[in-house]
Amino acid sequence: MSPIPKKTAMSTTIASVKDTVAHPQVRVHTVREAFSLPALYQRLGVSTVTLPPYGWLAPLLLTLVATLLRFWNLAHPNAIVFDETYYAKDAYSMLHFGYEKNWSDQANDSFVAGNPTGISDSPEYVVHPPVGKWMIAFGMFLFGDNNPFGWRFSAALIGSLSIGLLMLAAWLLFRSISVASLAGLIMAVDGLHLVQSRFALLDIFLMFWLLAAFVCLLLDRQQSRRTLAQKVCAHSQKKFWPTPAGLSQLRALAGRALLADSSGNLRRPGRGSQMECPILYCHFWADDPLLGPQRPPASRY
Repeated sequence: MSPIPKKTAMSTTIASVKDTVAHPQVRVHTVREAFSLPALYQRLGVSTVTLPPYGWLAPLLLTLVATLLRFWNLAHPNAIVFDETYYAKDAYSMLHFGYEKNWSDQANDSFVAGNPTGISDSPEYVVHPPVGKWMIAFGMFLFGDNNPFGWRFSAALIGSLSIGLLMLAAWLLFRSISVASLAGLIMAVDGLHLVQSRFALLDIFLMFWLLAAFVCLLLDRQQSRRTLAQKVCAHSQKKFWPTPAGLSQLRALAGRALLADSSGNLRRPGRGSQMECPILYCHFWADDPLLGPQRPPASRY
């Protein structure tokens, strides 16, 4: 049997045209249509998606329910729980003296009673940076340092806000109210998140700042892609190559959130580099004509 001859480029083109005519639902876009702004937005995954009617209701209700779960009877138990013996008392010292002071071993009972004693003049051995402890001190400043509600207010507030942040991240990733609401529901009733939100510990603040940095990077991704689409669209109509966007304010804000995360706990260093280095690498790889792929000449379009 003789081999089947290969199709030439012309026959392939003719076959494609015939296939398009035979299937009217397949539409060939012109160059102008392909490089229009809505088409570029769609190809880059950053098209404007409007919320369905009352689409905001489910995320709002979930945030309110999560807030209620975290603030309900927050002052119970009226006792020092786990590492509150370090962070709540450190926050008290920072609020009154500006730095962490050393406490006696019998100071917990007087601290819970609202009349702290056993504070020495020597500084405490500092294990973690001060941002998380300053956030705990903020609740003490608002509601008093002589009651558990004041110690735990900031953790409950940050835990409640993190539910909304997670739903925003899910919306930016999937553009689905159902997926965003499901993510918020899972975190709202998660036992570990609920417990961490109801005690004066540092972990909830670390999670919040890390999540805030991730949301900023998602917003930066959306903004930078829309900026790129606008420049490519302008390039298709005028003869110039789009210039690099540079470091955006959202990416700088993400860096500040990662700095706040590292300034609250040094238990797991390197979270910022794990998130930011691949993004900066891709950013400069795309923008640098020497490192990145060579740009086609303007006459190609």
